[in-house]
Amino acid sequence: MNACGEEEDGRKLRQFLSDLALLGSLQGFRYFQPRLRGREELLLIVVNEDVACCSLQSLESVSLSESLTSSPSGAETLGSPDSSLLLQETPDRLSGPEAPEDIIPPASPCEKEVAVPEENCTLFLLAAYAKYGRPYVWLRSSPRHLLNRGHAGSLTEDVPLKLQATGDWSRKDIRLWDVVSEVVTCCTWPPPLNPLSVDLNFLGSLPLAERYLASGALLHFLRRVLLHGDHDADPCKYIWEEMGHLTSVHFQGLRDLKRENILNTPVEPQEKDSHRSFS
Repeated sequence: MNACGEEEDGRKLRQFLSDLALLGSLQGFRYFQPRLRGREELLLIVVNEDVACCSLQSLESVSLSESLTSSPSGAETLGSPDSSLLLQETPDRLSGPEAPEDIIPPASPCEKEVAVPEENCTLFLLAAYAKYGRPYVWLRSSPRHLLNRGHAGSLTEDVPLKLQATGDWSRKDIRLWDVVSEVVTCCTWPPPLNPLSVDLNFLGSLPLAERYLASGALLHFLRRVLLHGDHDADPCKYIWEEMGHLTSVHFQGLRDLKRENILNTPVEPQEKDSHRSFS
């Protein structure tokens, strides 16, 4: 690979890690809950069925492991989704390794993962390790509805999924939301028109100050998606619409904070003895 190609790959990876850090700090998505774990890893809890305005508030009780190490793994094959949950209309997009000669990189070993999502959710690990220079996605729970029954007996979960977004990494300017959107579309039934949809009910349940900050952070992220995403893709028009509702929530929060005089509360000055010189 020439110097220009290496520089471009490095730029893409740095941008992906920046997006990963941002997404991992957010809350309030309807179909998934991101949990940042270190600089290179993001845990993604994805809803399997969108039932009656499903809210992710209950996901806050999910216990996630913090102590994971690296371990090598081999190649496995994933196949068509089980129609008992995702129905036959769901595309067969979670399938085998990208090529027989591919060297599949290891991830944090699944046997060390103690996180168990609720019955209606699936846990994924999304990582962009600098050693491999590109993102991969691994299953972190056992969603039998996603696995080809013919391979279920030999499946190990330390194997990356074959996704269109990760497969296009070297050919296109793939961003984090492309990968997340594909995982949500494959995992959630019915497939959402906007995989990045915001859960306004969840935001409404937050304390006022927290709701104001959360809505502002979500607006910043969605603006980033619109500025750098594919404007020809269908989700973009739904993101525009949802940003309108989210903007209303955000500025209503600002008005409520001012009305309750929270923003105008003076900050207590620090004691002189607390000021130290570091020169």
